[in-house]
Amino acid sequence: MEFLKFADAIFDVQSDVTHRADASIGGNEIQSAGQPHPGDPWWGGGGNSLLHYNIADLNDQNIELGLKFHLRDGPDVTKTSVDNDGTVHYQAASGLESTSTDTHPPHTAVNFDYVVNTGFNGGTSTLADFDFKMIIAQTQGTTTQTAVFDFNAATHHWSLEGNPAVGFGGADDFRLDRAPPEQDTPSGTVVSQVAENSENFKFIQDAFGETTAQMAALHTQYDITLQALDHGHILGSAHSVLLLV
Repeated sequence: MEFLKFADAIFDVQSDVTHRADASIGGNEIQSAGQPHPGDPWWGGGGNSLLHYNIADLNDQNIELGLKFHLRDGPDVTKTSVDNDGTVHYQAASGLESTSTDTHPPHTAVNFDYVVNTGFNGGTSTLADFDFKMIIAQTQGTTTQTAVFDFNAATHHWSLEGNPAVGFGGADDFRLDRAPPEQDTPSGTVVSQVAENSENFKFIQDAFGETTAQMAALHTQYDITLQALDHGHILGSAHSVLLLV
């Protein structure tokens, strides 16, 4: 596999995928929201900026995949290094969010954010035209556990393979589970093409059989791959690695 490295991107020649390690989301990924970050109208949870995403643009399919991390009720986590294949590394605080800001404790101090967009660069495909997986590997000491979540285009829910009762996402990525004025009404086209949200590691603790505190333990590493597939063939992916320090 051949990668071309530029000042602001890494290009995967074989797959025709452009990797950008510190990018902003835009276009149909931005909608008005009930509780937007100041100046940043993103509907997928109040207080989330549009910045510092690890982006993979699948140029042949007009799909954009993005991952990032941020401190819950706080700023974005920025990259520490980038591998030659576009994998982006981060470090962030271990432990739980402070009870001074967490109104419903406990939560891990760090959230992971994602975006899947099949309407990138004017594309007309929908989320239902492809398959999407999020693979989360947790390493603590010499033990690694891996959870694979499959995306449902109809519900926007990510379900754990082998136990669909465990998962995250769903209608709240458009705040459709809220009452006005917090409820948003994005167009049907946007709903069919874009899924994005911010999730706390607490929300996936059942996939690893741990408590919230264990999910946030010092020196825990999370290796997250967001994949787009077509009939089992991997079209491209965004890959981020987080170390809790």
